Formats: sequence, C-alpha cells, structure tokens
Amino acid sequence: MPAPADYHESVKARDPYLFIPADEFFQQVEQSIGTRQPSSVKLLDEDQLLADGKTPNPVTYRGRIFRFNDGTLLLVQFIRPQVWRIRFSVVNKTGDDFTDYNRYVKLMGCCSKHLLIV
Repeated sequence: MPAPADYHESVKARDPYLFIPADEFFQQVEQSIGTRQPSSVKLLDEDQLLADGKTPNPVTYRGRIFRFNDGTLLLVQFIRPQVWRIRFSVVNKTGDDFTDYNRYVKLMGCCSKHLLIV
C-alpha cells in the first residue's frame, strides 16, 4: 500500500474536480486575470430568464442570479434551508450561461428536479 502522502497525491491527480484551498485559488486568479472588487450588486428580472427572454431559467427555481456592477454574475441556490449552492464564473455574461446540469448529483442530472423530490 502506498504511503498516505503518495496516496493523496495520486487521488488529486486523477480527480477532475479538485478541491483548491482558498489561498491557492486566489493566488491563481491574481496571476491569471487579476482580481476585481465590485462595489454594488443588482437583482435584474432579465437575468432570471433563458435566452428567449420569456422562459424562467430552471436554476432560479429556488435561487436567484445577481449582477455585480462589473458585469459578472453570481448564482445563489437554496438547496435546503441550511444548504446553499453558490456558483460564480467570470466568463458568464448572461443568466442563461448558468445551466441546470448538476454533475455532483448522481441520481438526478438537474438540480431543480432533485429539489422537487428532496
């Protein structure tokens, strides 16, 4: 059996969803795109819709998409009363960029469907 440190390193190498400590994450962000600090946030109705401008985005079934003043978006989903899911990516420019696909739920492929049965 490999030594514990070797085992953990081998798991990290094969796991496509790595946990990155906050210090390392922000260091990587600073080196790649730099950090920005928004000064305000808005809740806009149009960010809650799909690209057609009429259909509600399934990710907003139990959540909301917020827009920072620098144009970036933040999705907060209320999975259970004390469990929140927060999603952020600097590449998302519209609410439609957030999909309902949930790679972490093994039984259901969509978070909104999972919420209906919880």
